[in-house]
Order: sequence, then C-alpha cells, then structure tokens
Amino acid sequence: MSMPIGLLREFIMEDLRAKPGVRRNEEIAVYISTWLGTPVPWYSMIIGVLLHRRGYSVRFVWDDLYDPLQPSDIVHNEEIAEALLLLSSRGLRTDKLSKMKQIAPSEDYLKEALRLASLHSIWWHKTPVPAPELHTRRLQSLKVMIDNLPYILGYFSEVAPRRLLMPGGIFANSGLFLCACAQNGVIATTYDSGVSSISTGVNSVAAHLDDIPHVMCQLLDADNVIAYAREAGGAELQKRFSGVDKYHFQPVERNSGHVQKYDVIFPLNIENDSSALGKHVFFNDSLQWLTETIDFIFTETKAHIAVRQHPYEKRIPWRNDALIHTLKERYASTERIAIFDCNSQINTYDIIASASLILPFVSSIAVEAAIMGKTVIPVAPAFYAGFSFAQMPASKGSYFTSILKSLEVKTEVPPEAKDEAWLAYYLSQICGRIWTDFTPQPEDYARWEGRSLAQLESDMNVEAVLKCLGDGAYISMVQHERIQREGLASVYRCF
Repeated sequence: MSMPIGLLREFIMEDLRAKPGVRRNEEIAVYISTWLGTPVPWYSMIIGVLLHRRGYSVRFVWDDLYDPLQPSDIVHNEEIAEALLLLSSRGLRTDKLSKMKQIAPSEDYLKEALRLASLHSIWWHKTPVPAPELHTRRLQSLKVMIDNLPYILGYFSEVAPRRLLMPGGIFANSGLFLCACAQNGVIATTYDSGVSSISTGVNSVAAHLDDIPHVMCQLLDADNVIAYAREAGGAELQKRFSGVDKYHFQPVERNSGHVQKYDVIFPLNIENDSSALGKHVFFNDSLQWLTETIDFIFTETKAHIAVRQHPYEKRIPWRNDALIHTLKERYASTERIAIFDCNSQINTYDIIASASLILPFVSSIAVEAAIMGKTVIPVAPAFYAGFSFAQMPASKGSYFTSILKSLEVKTEVPPEAKDEAWLAYYLSQICGRIWTDFTPQPEDYARWEGRSLAQLESDMNVEAVLKCLGDGAYISMVQHERIQREGLASVYRCF
C-alpha cells in the first residue's frame, strides 16, 4: 500500500500551527518496517506524531534490513524513507538499523532466533504438521534473523532506548526486538489489530493478553466488580451460545440436536494466529501435544474424546486442515474419538456441556467452560492459566497426572473459582480490545484518513490507544475504567 505522503504533510503542517503541548521528560522509540507492504508503518508514524503532540520525545527506528518472511518492496522502502525525512523536519529523528554497529549475538539470542523461525514457518504455512516446505521456511527465516541480529543488538547498544513501541512481537524482526528489550531492560509496548479493533501489550506479544493476570489481581477484591463482570460478560456469553454474537463462530444455536456425550474436549486454536504462536512449554507444537495426550488418555483410561477445530477456520482460505487430516488418519480405527472440523454443523458449547474435562491450548473458550462448571487443565501459559479455575501444571508429567485425577474423581468448580472465571472473561472478551476505526487495517484506514490530527486527538478510542501504547497502561484496565465512566455501549461494540 502506497504511503500517503500528502496526508502526512498536512498532519505536520497542522501540528506546526497548533499550540505546543507540555513536554515530558520521556523518550519513546517507534519501530518502522515495511510489514508485508501493509499500512502498518504509516500507522506507526501517525502514532509517533500523536505521541509527540502529547509531549513525548519520539524517535523512529527504521528496520530496513531483510525481512525474515518476505523481501521488502523497493518502492515501499523508498516511500518510508521519504516519509521519515519529512518527519525529521518536525524534529522526529530516525535511527536506520543498517547503519548501526554490529554486535555478535549471545547463545540466548540465537536460541530465540531459532524459536522465532519455527513460529514464522507455522505462521506462513498455517500448520505445525511436518513438511519439507515448513523446514525450508524455518531455515530461511533463521538465516535472515541471524544476519540481522548484530545490527539489532548494535541499535540497543548505540541508541539505548528507554521505551520501544512496535507492532506484533513475533512477526518479521519484531520478535528479536521484543527479546532485546527484555534483555536490556527496555519497556516494550506492542499492538495487533483486526478490522475495527486494536489490542496492545506491555513487555509481551499484544495478542497474548498477558495484561489480564495483572489487572485481575488489582480488581478481584474491588467492590461490585465481579457482579458487573457477570452482568456484562453474561450478556455476551448468551449471544455466543446462540451464535448471534459479532463473531458468529457457531454455525448452529446451542441445543440444536447434538446429543453425543464425551468425557474430554480439546478445543483448538487457530494455529497461526498470534494469540497461539509461541505458547507451548511442555510440547514442541500442537501436533505433539494432541497425539501424546490423546494416546495417554486412550492407554490409561476408557474416556471418550472430542477434538473441535476452531469454527472460524472455515472462513480462512489457508487453514490448518493438515492437522485435522493427520489426527483423523491416526485415530481412524477407534470409535473413542470424534474429530469435528471447522465445517461441522455443531455448536461447540453443546459438546462442552456433555463433558467433564476441557483440555485447551490457549483458547478463551476454556474460560467459558469453567463458567459452565467444567474442569479446565491448561497445557500452556494462557492469560487464564494459574487462576483457581484453570490451575497450570508444572510439567508434562504433572499435566498427565492432573488429567488422570480429573477423570477418576469428578469435582465441582467452586463459586470463588467461577467468580475468577467471570472476571477473566469480562476483562479478556469485553475489555481486551479497543474498538475503533483507528487501526492499520486497510478497511479502517479508508474511514479515518480524512480526519485531522485534532479530530483524532478528540476521539476517546484514539486516546485509549495512545494511553496503552505511549503510557504503557494495561489495555483491560483502561477499557474497564472507560466502561465505568462512559458506559458499556460507548466502549464495547457488540455488533
């Protein structure tokens, strides 16, 4: 997408005419890269201008190195160069990554590059199922990142930013930057987007929702918060049960005729979604997790199992069918397992209601299952793992032991655990995103490109974005506090 230089020039002229804001003694670096030719670099530049107007000392870091996933478009890089030169006339400096001195990476950085290369290959090919092209992609990504690492480390040595704002946290070189921030004590704020929504993170991948435990600990004892979480979250959950929520995940309403009973449910994530990438700790990937765990349950118990592919995958052209096909082939000879692909005309909540044990990866439906009174044993550090409704095992061995115990002795989810589940649900599903047209999504850009800087600044949703990305506030707390002030209908879009 071409960089709208003319609009950027208008923003700068408007900024020059405006009354200077109060300067803060705070610096923030804003990461810029081509990002697959999307509007992301342009959006980050506008965020930088808006933060500059809020008093921050802003400087850009231009990642002009080779992209681990796709070569940068020459024209797009030229447009970025022109835009950054224009911004320099307003005093917003740029550090060009290719001009940094090179520092040899330590073994820890190389291990992180290897981990990220595996995630890049899963993102690109949409599946962890082994294939020659997956291996090739991993090696290509690893080579590029190893070549880029010395420049990235040189940047942190030469420039030594205090704060860094960037998209993603996994994609392209952003995962290396997030790692370097952690190693150098730099506060990182990240963002991810869907159409008409922004999610943010502090020192973590935005889509991982790692702010939730911090905010839950602050709110668990607050007056009336649990009651409000039940009220707001309950209305949303009922819509999801019926498949009439804004996502329309479920193809049929609940109680639409599926009566088969199962003991254990595996609700799957969209494997290449940022929310799932990089979360495994006991297993290498989801294929290993599913096959080893299912084999263990078959060997040690008489339980019946259902695996449910994420229903949203039916809308994705390049989806994770390879994983479902592999499971169907592996377990074709047994009647103790049902594998529901994304096209299955079932309501996921019906099969959850039939079971006693839910084994999620990092799916948020696990929180809903706990609310429904089901035992939840997470296999990965999801945002809810570790709370009383979803105790996280300490190892693969204790994970399997917890599964056995749960199937041997059925237990009720205590009221206080359900309270925690309701709060986690409210904070993640109601407060976990900022619903706004001010995003880098092309559909949204067409809506806000004609607005002035003053109009953007007067938008409460844009203000919330800046508070999260600039001030480093936790998004779920920002949105919760806004709901208390402005009302749920003004903050949360339930379209």
